Amino acid sequence: MSSSLPIWLPLAHLQNALKPARFGAQAAAKSHTAAKTNCAASLKYNCYLVRADTHTTSSAPLKPIEPLNLTQYGNEFAEKKELKTRLKWSSVYEAGKFYDHQGAHSWYYYVYGQPKGKSEGKKKNKAVSKACGRDVYGDSAVIRSGPGGDPTPENFTSGVLAKVLAFYESNSSSAVFAERERNRMSSKTDSLWTHLQPPTGSTTSIRSKYIIGSDGARSTVRSLSPITFSGSQTSHHFIRIDAIVSTNMPLARSGVVGIESASHGSVLWACLDHHITRIGFALPPALWAQKAAQLTQDDVVAEAKQALQPFTLEFERVDWWTAYSVAQRLASTYRARQRVLVAGDAAHTHSSAAAQGMNTGIHDAVNLSWKLAGCIKGWFKEGVLDSYSRERRGIAEKIIEQDTIVATLTAGEVPERYRDDPGFERSKVLSEIYERNQALNSGIGVSYPADDCTIVVDDHDRTSKLMVSPGERAPDVLVQRPGIRLPIRLHTLFKNVNKFCLILMCGNPADTAASLKAWQEYLDGPSSHTHYQADLFQHLTIMKMPNEHSSVVEKLGIDDDFGPAFFDVDGSAHERYGVRDDEVVVFILRPDGTLGYSCALQDVNAIIRYFEGFLRVERRSREESEKSEVKDLGDRSTGEVDVQIPTGHIE
Repeated sequence: MSSSLPIWLPLAHLQNALKPARFGAQAAAKSHTAAKTNCAASLKYNCYLVRADTHTTSSAPLKPIEPLNLTQYGNEFAEKKELKTRLKWSSVYEAGKFYDHQGAHSWYYYVYGQPKGKSEGKKKNKAVSKACGRDVYGDSAVIRSGPGGDPTPENFTSGVLAKVLAFYESNSSSAVFAERERNRMSSKTDSLWTHLQPPTGSTTSIRSKYIIGSDGARSTVRSLSPITFSGSQTSHHFIRIDAIVSTNMPLARSGVVGIESASHGSVLWACLDHHITRIGFALPPALWAQKAAQLTQDDVVAEAKQALQPFTLEFERVDWWTAYSVAQRLASTYRARQRVLVAGDAAHTHSSAAAQGMNTGIHDAVNLSWKLAGCIKGWFKEGVLDSYSRERRGIAEKIIEQDTIVATLTAGEVPERYRDDPGFERSKVLSEIYERNQALNSGIGVSYPADDCTIVVDDHDRTSKLMVSPGERAPDVLVQRPGIRLPIRLHTLFKNVNKFCLILMCGNPADTAASLKAWQEYLDGPSSHTHYQADLFQHLTIMKMPNEHSSVVEKLGIDDDFGPAFFDVDGSAHERYGVRDDEVVVFILRPDGTLGYSCALQDVNAIIRYFEGFLRVERRSREESEKSEVKDLGDRSTGEVDVQIPTGHIE
């Protein structure tokens, strides 16, 4: 996709970083090296020696161009060694490379010659220099590499090479190379191009697997994608001020309060650190219509004083202030064209009345980060990344639905649904809405619907009624470490490090020994999730019993423990999760702390099916898992971000 995104890094820094690589040629050379081997057997000639005194015209044949068929064609190091021997060169280096004149997916040429010091005193090879876009001296060996998808390449003849060299008599090598590389990369389904145009300087092109539009409500990324941004612009305009103030209002430093103002709606008064107070209120429509963009700090200070009447308000220092118009808009999807994503204000806008602007954006980032990382590394199927839009857009819908009422109340107006209510009280309704949506606004009550991918609801009868369902945030409970009788919060034990956490709640081990043995057999078996070739899992075990034994293995009655073990001394953790004393339940938490699946150990195959539903990595045998460290699948990673600073025009 093309864009006019502002570039944030200084262009000079990018240019310096790119000096060793010419238009991403190193990445292209790797793919063409493999193509050489594929087409080697089909070529009658694979190399020609272009003499330095060769002259080119579109009508006259090129002389002298001599066939130099290589027996070691297809191996760069062997090619150089053979050239060095046959041509009696003391050393060989790659002088340049160029495409032919037929397109990005046709032929590619490598030029080998003698290093500059070895070719001193020799004539400039004009034909090869124009094709490479740099000065090349002395005789040059030109080797052709075929397109990887063509098993029967056209014969490489001196006439074909003559046409290619003649093409560069009237075409800029750098411009052709940039265009061919861009077209070749753009045709790939596993990457996209973004073109950046700074206020001054050349266009910069970046190739990446994904682009994330987190560039605010006026997102350029979103506007250049198929994603629409529907909703409405309200007539409300809010002010926020951080300042050190003095006032005769009672309890001025008591926390967060709401003050009803006849002229400025519901006034926010929040005590911050270092004696700072945040004041928020609705700007009268008449003042906004009069000044709008010309609004000054003196204006908002004067309005704040009026909003707090009949109390006095004096400003000692203003640290920050802002004025903004309220719009409630929602992106049609958070993912488009597979590789364009949006988050934060680029995906949803609403007022700050419920403090959901940055909070919701951070939740977007947490939800997206582990899914995107797993897909880039080749761990997850595409459905995992699709779930980002479904889950987070649904939450934004709820927040905007709430904000349409809250913003109207905060502005001092009556929402449409309450206009016929004779008992309407603005402060009462506002308090009820905040109380009703407390779990949503804090994030603790955010839940996602089942998607049969990373959130799966079991459809068979349970041995107990669990108190937490898949899609909900895992409850935080208190447990104790072995031998240390101090409570510790469960959520501090599994960090957000892009891993699934399997919590084994095993009741009283004396009553659940048989189930624990089945769990051990599952872990030892070939289908265990621990054998996946990805570092994706962490484990915790919680036992319902007094913290009187330091040997966890002895209490569990197994050969090895199931990750770090903790004691649920008073049974509150098992009760909160709904697990009985005589059963063992596995809770699988996603990397974002959301419960993805849970099941009793009567059916360990359910765990196998759960992970097979979205993981695409293969399993190792237990022996292989024990012998080798888990590594990322390098062949499925991006491994690079190509940045190009072309000299010519990019469309």
